[in-house]
Amino acid sequence: MQFIVAMEKGTGAIGLNGNMPWQSKKIKEDLAFFKSKTLEKHIVMGNKTVQGLIRNNIVLKDRHIIALTKNPENQNNNNDIQYCNLSDLIKLLHQLENHENENTNEMVICGGKELYDLIMNNLELRKYLTLGYVSLIEFKQDKYEYDTDIKSFYHQVINEAQDMSEDVIVDNDDYKLTIQTFYFT
Repeated sequence: MQFIVAMEKGTGAIGLNGNMPWQSKKIKEDLAFFKSKTLEKHIVMGNKTVQGLIRNNIVLKDRHIIALTKNPENQNNNNDIQYCNLSDLIKLLHQLENHENENTNEMVICGGKELYDLIMNNLELRKYLTLGYVSLIEFKQDKYEYDTDIKSFYHQVINEAQDMSEDVIVDNDDYKLTIQTFYFT
């Protein structure tokens, strides 16, 4: 299992009212990176994150979207989204682990904050975590308001990863994008 997240470097911000704080900016390099790491995979998001995608008419083509919710039976099964609870998600990971043609790295956790915290603190989920990607975005001129940050998750990732690499993808007058890759065993 992998995770992927984009956050503002200074604040750890990932959200504002169900959107990314910099939603209007469209950082094309980060969007392309996200697509390259999630295409043709199972992507898992918390129900609030999925509802934000639906509300904003954001379609993630060629991905199997799984929404984690406490009450999957109460969800409207539209938009080809699979709703499941934590127990179902763990069963799916176990099935992927034991399937010859697929593995648990075919599942990517894509947010939000509660789900990121869950993968680090739930031992059943944590044992499947092998890889994580953090897109650190450093805005040079703009400042964005936010209501959700993942500073504690990020510090936990740094402390628990066995290894890490980072690459500066773009550094222009507007922003600097650095992709960090974390390795777990």
